Amino acid sequence: MLVSTALLLFFIGWSSAFLLDYFLRLKNYRPYLDVADKYGLHVSLFQLRFYTSRSKDVDHYLQSPRAYVDVFYSIGALVAVIAQVGITIYLSVLLFSDIGSFFAKPSAPVLTPPPSTSSLQPAPPPAPVAVDDVVRPQQIGE
Repeated sequence: MLVSTALLLFFIGWSSAFLLDYFLRLKNYRPYLDVADKYGLHVSLFQLRFYTSRSKDVDHYLQSPRAYVDVFYSIGALVAVIAQVGITIYLSVLLFSDIGSFFAKPSAPVLTPPPSTSSLQPAPPPAPVAVDDVVRPQQIGE
């Protein structure tokens, strides 16, 4: 599957979910609103959010005092905020470094070798050969 096809299918699905959520909320469709309120579902143009809330039976399942459960959820929320801020800073630094390297001048000039003088001038004609220097086949046998 091409990347463009996968991207197209993703956007079709996302747009459908967004429009379905919008129209069901607009018409006050009670079963959908009950489920959305129960799970904290909120669909916006660029986000799909689920808001979870603590169950009232958490203390029963964990067999621990309420203060420990509050600390547990508070630490989870703090870690989530730190991770969100950290990844935002990290991705911003990467973006600015890429943009900066795109517009920066090269650090070292590109060196080209000097032109060779032998390739620019034609080769000299061969030297003339004197007639007396030529060996005749008759002279070889003598």
